[in-house]
Amino acid sequence: MICFSPEKLGFEKEAHFKEWVSFSESYSDMAVYTLLRSQFEEKGNAVDQWN
Repeated sequence: MICFSPEKLGFEKEAHFKEWVSFSESYSDMAVYTLLRSQFEEKGNAVDQWN
């Protein structure tokens, strides 16, 4: 299985919420990543670079 980090795909980390999401009475952190259309078009599709 191949895993990609959002940063390697061109996304930028915008926020990190600690103990934000609850699963079965256990809290987890949540990160928010963004990629603008202009950034995508400028950088190209990063996934294609891995094929």
